[in-house]
Amino acid sequence: MLTQLFWLVSIIASMFQVALIIGAFINQGITPEARFKNWTKKPFIRIAVSFFTGLGWGGVLAARRGLPPESMTVIALVSGVAFTLLMAALIRFLLEK
Repeated sequence: MLTQLFWLVSIIASMFQVALIIGAFINQGITPEARFKNWTKKPFIRIAVSFFTGLGWGGVLAARRGLPPESMTVIALVSGVAFTLLMAALIRFLLEK
C-alpha cells in the first residue's frame, strides 16, 4: 500500500515538476497573458512540488530495495528535502544574471 502511494505521489509530482521547469523557460522575459493565472511563480508551489517529487521517487527506490516501511518513509523524507534543496540551487543558478 505504501509503495503504491509513493508511486502515485512521484508520478503526479513529476508531471507538475516538468511543467514548472518548462514554464520557467517559456515565461522567461515574457509577460503572462491576462487570462493566465500565474500559479507557477509562487514559491510555495515550487517548493511543495519539488519536495513531493523527491519524496515519491525516494520512496519508490527504497521500496524497490525491499526496505521496511519505516525505513522507506525516512529515506523518502530525506530525499524530498534533498531534492527541494537541489531544485532551489538549480533555479537560482539558472535565473542569476
